[in-house]
Amino acid sequence: MGATTSGGGRLRLLCLEDDFHIRTVLARVLAGHDVELVQTISTAKQRITAGSYAAWLLDIAVPDGSGLDLLAWARVRGDRTPALVMTGLQELQLANHAQILGAEFVHKPYRKSHIDSFLERVMRDVDRVSLPMRNADQFTKEHALTAREGDVIRAIASGVPRASLAAELGVAESTVKTLIRRMLKRTGHENMDEVLRELLRRH
Repeated sequence: MGATTSGGGRLRLLCLEDDFHIRTVLARVLAGHDVELVQTISTAKQRITAGSYAAWLLDIAVPDGSGLDLLAWARVRGDRTPALVMTGLQELQLANHAQILGAEFVHKPYRKSHIDSFLERVMRDVDRVSLPMRNADQFTKEHALTAREGDVIRAIASGVPRASLAAELGVAESTVKTLIRRMLKRTGHENMDEVLRELLRRH
């Protein structure tokens, strides 16, 4: 799992947009952040599978599908990354679909203030979860956990559901069970809920 921030208020963002001119504008608007610009659903899926982002900015119409299809795929995997869906189409059902999938929605042409407001909300969410993540790193060191066991702890701390751990870590479900069993034995905790409560209690 990659980090969702790069420090200094910089967010790691994935932007799905196939129009050259709009990509150029977005690159300028998002210049203060680490942005990966992709043009297809297939490439976006590869990037999402390989790492974590603070937020996604998704065009609806791209050559191999819709940003809404990508969002639905990610939600099924348990990925709740904040998303801003962008389109020039004036269809109410698109906005409704985006909201059902837990995304914000904006029509093109959009203002810079629309994106800035969205990213400000994302930054507040990142700040809120950063403490559990720091605690996860501390917990990993205190108990001399392996790198993979630490990945499990960080995933849990970042809010990844237990059922989605295997997909998030890119391993088999049996491997996740083994990692959790070994980690619990090493730390003396009864279950993962107990571990999460400890991470949230720490200051």
